[in-house]
Amino acid sequence: DWHRKLSTAARFACVRGAARARPWITCCHTALLGVHRMGTASKLLKLKEWLTLEDAARHLSLAFDEDVSPADILRLALDGRVQLSVYFVNGAQARRWVAVDHNDVVWRDVPGLVGGMVRLANRPVMQIEDGTLIQLLEESPGIEPGVWDLPLVGAERIDVENEYQQRVGGPECSLTCLDGAFVRSNREDDGRRTYYELVTFDDVGSDPESPAEWRKRLKDRRIYPSHLPDDSMLVLRTSALLTLEADSCEQRPQRESIPESNEPDRSHVSDALSLVNQAARRYWANADQSDPTTHPNNADVAAWLIGHGLSKSLAEKAASIIRPKWAHNGRKPDS
Repeated sequence: DWHRKLSTAARFACVRGAARARPWITCCHTALLGVHRMGTASKLLKLKEWLTLEDAARHLSLAFDEDVSPADILRLALDGRVQLSVYFVNGAQARRWVAVDHNDVVWRDVPGLVGGMVRLANRPVMQIEDGTLIQLLEESPGIEPGVWDLPLVGAERIDVENEYQQRVGGPECSLTCLDGAFVRSNREDDGRRTYYELVTFDDVGSDPESPAEWRKRLKDRRIYPSHLPDDSMLVLRTSALLTLEADSCEQRPQRESIPESNEPDRSHVSDALSLVNQAARRYWANADQSDPTTHPNNADVAAWLIGHGLSKSLAEKAASIIRPKWAHNGRKPDS
């Protein structure tokens, strides 16, 4: 069937002009051969929560029909095109921050060093990505082994930049950062996004004379910001990989353009609903009712929504809700 589609593309070239059709034929040829070569691998891919940079690069090389290296993925992450993550083999020491609203912070005015009054928060606060305000909650809860997303707002950005330069044979990254490396959970804590700053502590020794002495040592130890530890590795979540693939499809010609809404006021539309509407346009606007091979899988739609901030449960429900009644049910037919 994929050979037949390529033949159709060739006839289109003869009628409309090879010069105009060649980019479309190349894109079609790339996509069809990628599906033909990766039919079994894509099933295994969806079972994995994350991939190493090398495995992700091999997958993208087949999907894009061009060489993609781990360094390319790092550069895309630094440029904000894909969400990069880190896998902690043994967990890490960290202190917990949560996103807060400015009005939720308890502020107090204190005398400044050079006169006047200075407004300070009752607990440390800082502004990070997209103007998000986060506040320190706990000094040292630590984080469990597993995959954590990198917001690239602290020392972790220097670590990634240095890794990129090493892979391409560039200069050593000599930048410094007073903050530790930050990681972000893809889950919310009481409806708020949680961040963790990696730190190290003074050695508190061993064999305390009493539990009270042990608690005192823990309280008095000094905290130092930390980079990503040696027993960690940079990875890519499968959902982030599929999002990057889906975004690349926007470069392909569309059968028809979908006009944006002309509503003058959209203040009543939540961010989550706007994202779901975007997913409906992205995956279903150009689907052919009579061709089940153009109907996306709910898992792919959910992965895209998760990659853009929706929880797993909401993403799966949204993928089912936006699936049209006429859409093919069950496994997508082989092309």
